[in-house]
Amino acid sequence: MWWDRQNDIQRAQVRRLIQNGQFTIVNGGISAPDEATTNADDIIDNFMRGHQFMSQELGVEDPNISWQLDSFGVSKGYARLARDIGFDAMFFTRIDAEEKVKLQKAK
Repeated sequence: MWWDRQNDIQRAQVRRLIQNGQFTIVNGGISAPDEATTNADDIIDNFMRGHQFMSQELGVEDPNISWQLDSFGVSKGYARLARDIGFDAMFFTRIDAEEKVKLQKAK
């Protein structure tokens, strides 16, 4: 939805940031896995649709990093599936409260 709301200039700016290596796409699904997609077939479909969109619209070929922002929803099955999809690494956790304060102070 965010992409659909951008004008051509903003879309070109995002593409340029990606091409310059200043912006990286992780996961690449249409929605966050294990939250809106709860079974393996839905997770695979979610990534296939997202990766097709990124390839067509952004020139990004399949991302190789998976990031699960909600650590309460990650299953060991998802980790195996992410590996099978082709992710080289998977990160999941909520930020530590002290680390969050430290980052906020450092801006």
